[in-house]
Amino acid sequence: MILIPCRKNIYSNIFRCTLNFLTAIHLILIPLITYDSVSAPESSSILYWRKKAEVFLVEYVVALIICIGRKLFTKRIRLTLIMPSNLFDCNFVCLWVRDNNNNHHHLYHDHDTNDNIIQSINKDPSCSTLNKKFLNFYKKSLAFLDGEMTGFKYYGCHIQIDESSGIRYFIAGSTRFVFSFETGTFLPQIQSNRVSVSQIENALNCGGHSEASVISYLSVFGKNELPYETEPALLIMKRIFFCPTFILQYLMLSTTFFLRFFTWSFCWSALILYTNLFSFFKDIFRNRKVLKETREINNRPVKVIRGNIKKSIKASDIVLFDIVLSETGDIAPCDMILMEKLVLVDESSLTGEATPVFKKPLDLSTLSNSQILSISDNILKDSLIHAGCKIIKVFGGDESNDSLISIVLNTGSFTFKSKILRTASQNIISDDFHNDIPLLWLLTLSVASVVITVQCLISQFNIGSIFFILGTLLQLLPIWAPAFVQSCINSSVSILKNDKNVESSYPRRILFASKLDTFFFDKTGTLTMNDYVLDNVERLNSDLLENQGFFTGNESYSERIVRGINGEKIDILKMAISTCHSLSFVPDQGDGGHYGDSIEKEMLKFTRSCIYEKSSLNDRPLRRFVFEKGAEFDYENIFSRHNTESLEKKLSEGCEILKIFDFNGVSRSMSVIVRCNVTERVFLFTKGASESILKFSIKNQSTEEIEFRTSELSSSGSYVILIAYRELKSDKESIELYRLLNENERINFEVDLTPVGILCFSNCIRKEAPFIIKEIKDLGIKPIILTGDNSDCALCVAKQVGIINNQLKVSKIEAKPSLCEIDLDGNQSAVLCCVNSGKLVFLNEFRHEIDLEEVIKNLNKIRLVVTFESYEMMSKFALHNYEGIFNSLKDDSKQAILSNETLLDLLKDNISVISRANHINKQSVVRQFMNEGKIVAMVGDGTNDVAAVKDSNLGIFINKNGSLSSHFCLNKGDLNGILSIIREGCGCAANSRSLYLFMIMYGFTIVICKNILLYSEQATLPTMGYFYYSIFVNFPSVWGIKKSRPADKIKKYPVDAGLVSRSSILTIICFISVIGINLSVVLFLLSNKSWFVSSYTRNLGIPIFISARQDGFESSTTLIWMCSLHSHMALIFGMGGYHREPFYKNKVLVSTWFLAQLGLLFLIFSEPSLITCFFKINCQESITPGTLFGMNIPKFSGNNVFPFSWKLELVGWIAASFLICTFIYRKLNFNSISRV
Repeated sequence: MILIPCRKNIYSNIFRCTLNFLTAIHLILIPLITYDSVSAPESSSILYWRKKAEVFLVEYVVALIICIGRKLFTKRIRLTLIMPSNLFDCNFVCLWVRDNNNNHHHLYHDHDTNDNIIQSINKDPSCSTLNKKFLNFYKKSLAFLDGEMTGFKYYGCHIQIDESSGIRYFIAGSTRFVFSFETGTFLPQIQSNRVSVSQIENALNCGGHSEASVISYLSVFGKNELPYETEPALLIMKRIFFCPTFILQYLMLSTTFFLRFFTWSFCWSALILYTNLFSFFKDIFRNRKVLKETREINNRPVKVIRGNIKKSIKASDIVLFDIVLSETGDIAPCDMILMEKLVLVDESSLTGEATPVFKKPLDLSTLSNSQILSISDNILKDSLIHAGCKIIKVFGGDESNDSLISIVLNTGSFTFKSKILRTASQNIISDDFHNDIPLLWLLTLSVASVVITVQCLISQFNIGSIFFILGTLLQLLPIWAPAFVQSCINSSVSILKNDKNVESSYPRRILFASKLDTFFFDKTGTLTMNDYVLDNVERLNSDLLENQGFFTGNESYSERIVRGINGEKIDILKMAISTCHSLSFVPDQGDGGHYGDSIEKEMLKFTRSCIYEKSSLNDRPLRRFVFEKGAEFDYENIFSRHNTESLEKKLSEGCEILKIFDFNGVSRSMSVIVRCNVTERVFLFTKGASESILKFSIKNQSTEEIEFRTSELSSSGSYVILIAYRELKSDKESIELYRLLNENERINFEVDLTPVGILCFSNCIRKEAPFIIKEIKDLGIKPIILTGDNSDCALCVAKQVGIINNQLKVSKIEAKPSLCEIDLDGNQSAVLCCVNSGKLVFLNEFRHEIDLEEVIKNLNKIRLVVTFESYEMMSKFALHNYEGIFNSLKDDSKQAILSNETLLDLLKDNISVISRANHINKQSVVRQFMNEGKIVAMVGDGTNDVAAVKDSNLGIFINKNGSLSSHFCLNKGDLNGILSIIREGCGCAANSRSLYLFMIMYGFTIVICKNILLYSEQATLPTMGYFYYSIFVNFPSVWGIKKSRPADKIKKYPVDAGLVSRSSILTIICFISVIGINLSVVLFLLSNKSWFVSSYTRNLGIPIFISARQDGFESSTTLIWMCSLHSHMALIFGMGGYHREPFYKNKVLVSTWFLAQLGLLFLIFSEPSLITCFFKINCQESITPGTLFGMNIPKFSGNNVFPFSWKLELVGWIAASFLICTFIYRKLNFNSISRV
């Protein structure tokens, strides 16, 4: 970090005010001069036009220089004029903070660095070498002009003074820097994740903060507010309306107004204002929505104890070590330490795990006064409730009072939730889809320079020539296409919102949907519905269990009716299913009042059992009971205070859960110790992955059969759980010992197990998910599950939706999961990769370990399911250090493998599932793919997905709650919206390219035609010909192209949207050649006609700005040629191709083309009249002058009425050129290889 104290003195203020004044005065003077010129009487206007034109051009140049200078040098000049000062007296600081993508510290949240953008561009295979080099140079030049340092982020911050405490501070990003007189510098105020026991005791003993201490904490750390950043309206306006493109458009429109092209100017002004105002108000409304939601969160009432008095304050006023009072149903306003009672907390919004978490109070009596606690310590972790988590249930104490006491550990931007939100840097990539626009500007400027130079050499340089040059720039530079493209994007986004209920916060991101390489899916809540169905239960070891005195019943359950205890015989399988879980009972919760994992809910539901929980007298251990529901069972009556006897009877007939060993990610199992209250016997039940259970089971002949059966069921797409038991001692001393066991002692109990059953679950995937995955794969986009869940669940879902197996068959989009059939004879197999004892381990679906060499040999036949830990380890596995394991391979295969630097580079294309990834892991994976040049989409549904969603090229939230955290959100939660976004994105990208190319041809067509006409005949195009060309041909044609709708079925993916690509450049060159060469031929044929009268000699004696140069045969022929071909090009660029509907389905495009051609045919074949003379086509001297619709038609010199035979010949040449251009366009653009 580099900090330079400064003082903004009078000189910097004078410079800023002067610069703003000069910019404003010159931008205002230009329209005033224009208005004075166009509003003056015609006689006066002609007399003083030259002087007014000179003044206009001077103001034009000065305004252009000021605006360019502001863009390029403002930051440099500001840094130069700021006077150095000392830290005690400064009122402004210049701060450079190291920008490190791998550092997730709270300050380093903005990753919009030029190095990252350049790195991504350099690895993008769609970028040409020339474009890569130019973009590198362009980005580095901008960084130099802005005064940026490589690897650092610059902040210019004003020093502020807290009124209540007098503390001087400034805010950089989301970090508050406070001045310390002790150190003589500004220190970042970082709330620690560590706390001493003495601090907690002091907060409790003092009865909360005093008013003075609250003010002190607020002045240092600020308010307890979430880090939602909004852009002020003034900055939004400056960004949109003072960007170089808009300023150039403004100056060019002023020029056309000055030259009295009113209709043309008004049309362009309306379009540009509409598109920019749409973007402006879109950002304003989004900011208002952010502020409204933030205000609701910050103003939420919270009860605290301050000065031994209970108070209700706003959530934003909470400070460190506040004593917070919470109740059931409350959402934690900050990170806080639980001090009393046992609490069930829902952390799914942060972690993605559906299972609720028990938080126990921090027992200060067992800790020393000087002990330091950290959130990494289990002692504090088990008592910490994070901001944004919901308190589901409170246990212990007075049942009529479920309030609890907590001590605040972190507030505001220092909470765990804020850190997740802050890691979601919005601008990791540029919003501009066309990264070759800078190169396009360079090429068009180069062409314009050549054309202008030739014009100046051939014609005399005068005031008219300058406007001729400005006209050339106006026509050649691509300054108008962005307005049409933005209008097209706005239309697509509006259609998505109105028809598909898909809302967008960042409309321009829709273009990235047209060239995706990888599509990441969160699993829980995105591909699945958070529900499982227990399809099948198979009994195991029935003979063995019957010999041991257990009731076994039939071999399998064909119905959902399960028998209970039959006399003294226990149905051990039913007991295991009903008790082996970590569910909790919450009366107001759905699903029968049970809260927790959906698999465990289904198990409890299957056995028709119920849970009851109560705390012991010391409020520490929670006693849990499971009993069978009867026919007369009623929740409200059974748990009421007046029905204690009935409740106790139910509990005596059920089981008590003595100890729960939570799910272990390594062993992939969980266990419970259960006491049967009827028989007073104690059992250990363990459920989990079959290989883990069998590993600790008693070996017998059925072990291999069980292993084969579970693998067979698993490979069919079912989520398979094996459940086993072991009987334990049941004396009172042992029972009390079981209650006090810790997690480390589970290995002593999970031994000598006997499998009792196989449970087969089908994950309730969204009905449209298989169809969506199939469509995405058909496009050539690679789907990957990126989840925080375990590998087994993720693999099960991957098979059901078709990510792993290509042979997934889906009958239709409405297909239910049961209709999704997986071909078991497919040639793809899943290989699991995990880390065991610090080493990479590869396992097949039977959980047998396989060698890395075997994996590499069969890369084309496998799909990898990896944990994030193994994914990260593969990135550090350098292949050249392990050449020996590849010696058995052929030399060419070995060389191809060693061309990859790491094992991850070699295996990445085979990865289909990445499991056990938290929010930072997900963001890291997305960034890594993007840094390799891939275009990445991410779809998620929770806070743990926000960072990855916002960092991706295309981020989609599955629910409307993500409208502020994603680029698009599916308000109805329907995954079909993804295909709608891709279709609209493809159509929009195709339209975007067509609009750019059409507008480029708009300029090139005018420049080519008018220069051929000028050089060959010294003639100019009719003034009103420009009017017809722009108003009746160009504007309607662009509107028609914009109305092109995406095709129902995408035939080619990705979309070739490059503006400086091979096909685009060849298309432009070929079109220019056809237009220029054929026009030259037409003019040559015209000059050899017997009736032709050349105007070359006459035009040499007429100034270039005099309209008499427009009255010859050559001018009218060129105008007809130019308008006809440009109108035809609208049909060419509006062709449906692979991504849009056929042009003939576009009624707007066909109608505008038809009307433009009808008008031209009328001008060509009709009898001479004032209308034809208005456009100086098919006109005679005898008809003029005259008045048409109140407009004066000037005197026409000569005659340019064509014979009928020449009219037909001209139309024939136009038609032939149109067919040639059509053939060229289809050949260059519709015959490329596709991924589809």
